[in-house]
Amino acid sequence: MSRSIRGNWRVRGASSDDIGAIVALINAHARHHYGEDRMGEDEARTWFSTPGVQQDDTRLWWRPDGVLAAYAQVYWPEFPSAWDVLHDVTVHPDDASDDKLWGDIFAWCEQYQWKAAKRLIGTAGSLCCGARVLENDADKRRQYESRRFRHVRDETLMRVELAEALRRDVGEPDGVRIRELDLARDLQSYALAYGEAFRDHWGHADVAPDERVRRKTAEFETWGDMYVPGLWFVALEGDTIVGSVGGFLNYGNVNGRCYMYHVFVRREWRNRKIATALLRTEFQELQRRGGHTVELHVDSANMTHGLELYRDFGMRSIWHQRLYEKMVPAGSTQS
Repeated sequence: MSRSIRGNWRVRGASSDDIGAIVALINAHARHHYGEDRMGEDEARTWFSTPGVQQDDTRLWWRPDGVLAAYAQVYWPEFPSAWDVLHDVTVHPDDASDDKLWGDIFAWCEQYQWKAAKRLIGTAGSLCCGARVLENDADKRRQYESRRFRHVRDETLMRVELAEALRRDVGEPDGVRIRELDLARDLQSYALAYGEAFRDHWGHADVAPDERVRRKTAEFETWGDMYVPGLWFVALEGDTIVGSVGGFLNYGNVNGRCYMYHVFVRREWRNRKIATALLRTEFQELQRRGGHTVELHVDSANMTHGLELYRDFGMRSIWHQRLYEKMVPAGSTQS
């Protein structure tokens, strides 16, 4: 049910009926800050099929003219897993300088973050709260920095034309073969390999093996039709999964735009060109299915030399975003 705050704002939880308005808001923000749409309704729809997501996880702020001015959700993010909750907030560029609106957004996030953390991950102590902010979004940066969130890391979005990426000649690594990921037989070993590989990345937090498998199972289920089995591969030495790659075709409802969800290689098997071979396999299949460009997010200070790997394929930086975090003591409502 709607309620009024600070005058004429209408505020309520989101539902799948609001997907069109949420996507329009996110794309208006993206066009303002880097000149292109960011997402389509298929991706947004997965948010409302994620296990555990409820209407209480989200808030929408509507203008009197019926335009969605702000969207917020508080939830546990897969990356970085050291964050207990993520403030996922988008404000329309026309409303981004409204301090009263931001004040209400933070008031809701602060109230909800404890409930979200306890329900999703059972946190009882201090919370590590995180947020992602486009580097050139000065209004959002100001709001988080004024509330003592620290800038701790950067992410980069990289992109390349598939035709350019596939000009590179890549041989097969000795003793390693690549085949499609088979969830029916691979899910457990894939999930555990994923967890091991990402131990070397900033922000990683170990979880129990059964919890890692549970999370990966739920993730694949959430993607629905976005998950295309023929676009996910594993590298094996013998019967051991040593690496993987996977991505999405026509991402954001844009024909030919592809998004790399991840590529990883376990530590013991690195520096053998396995990641290079995985990427080339993925790029070839994306192109065969009609893909034109491919993009991915990468930690700007990647400790496993990811930036160099992607640049070798001709990938270039499109934009950067800052990662902020803040530790909030138990029982606090201040953020």
